[in-house]
Amino acid sequence: MDAHVVRKRRRDEEEEEELEQAFFIIVSVATMLLGAMTWYHNNVSIDLEGSSSATRKNIHPSKSGEKEGMISSMKEVVESLKEFVEVIKKKMENKKKMEIKEAQEVIHEVVNELDNIPNFNGALRHREIDWLTENPIKFEIIKALPLYEKEDHISSFMP
Repeated sequence: MDAHVVRKRRRDEEEEEELEQAFFIIVSVATMLLGAMTWYHNNVSIDLEGSSSATRKNIHPSKSGEKEGMISSMKEVVESLKEFVEVIKKKMENKKKMEIKEAQEVIHEVVNELDNIPNFNGALRHREIDWLTENPIKFEIIKALPLYEKEDHISSFMP
């Protein structure tokens, strides 16, 4: 396999891994926020008991305005995270579309080049299309060669 193709695949895999990590972080943050909202909404009372009454602390329900403000803020954060997820999804979809478009362009270019070379048809032609699309450097060499050398060059290098 061509080194260029290997590097591109590795880069694509790294980008996909980064997106998966970002998505995991987003889901984790959203889960923590929802947990905090639930805790705050239920107004849990905690007693910290120590050796003296000075260490005793009660957490009582807060005023409804503060509670609504916190809930509203958390909802805004969750909405921002949802928007971020949508942006990431669109970015991934656009990347896939671009990859498909690039692949179609390469295949079209290879097919057009092979149309100019006599004696390449049927099953042999399909093997050549596969081989040349996977070996972009070889394809560039084929394009640069004069027509009378193309068939011999492909035959000598193609597995």
